[in-house]
Amino acid sequence: MSIGKQLLIAVLVYVLSAVIIEMVLWYFNLSIGEYLRIVIVASPAYKYKNLMKDFIVEVITVEDFERDYLKTFKNETERMDYTLFDILNGVFEAVDCYWHECLPGQETAFEISEQQLRKEVCEALVKINCIE
Repeated sequence: MSIGKQLLIAVLVYVLSAVIIEMVLWYFNLSIGEYLRIVIVASPAYKYKNLMKDFIVEVITVEDFERDYLKTFKNETERMDYTLFDILNGVFEAVDCYWHECLPGQETAFEISEQQLRKEVCEALVKINCIE
């Protein structure tokens, strides 16, 4: 098959795909922007990223973060890849090790301070942003 025919077929496939996508979006009365917003918000990482950001910038307290993160992680039903799970599980373990009476510099393998928790959550957020 000549290069011209291959190029024509590729363009036709592209156009047909675009038309099908537009028809589906029209049928469900969505714009492409709305569709992308739904897809992004529905991703498993989205809710964790927002929770972590709120904790890092101190919009929520450590107690609220601890409660909400443990509840969210334990009740997770969305499928996620292993890399994301590994990062989120690391945060879960850090939250589990957090102890409100532990002071910076007194951390052990089983107890960490709020400062150390914030550091570990910040590192996890960087990792999540790198894989997306």
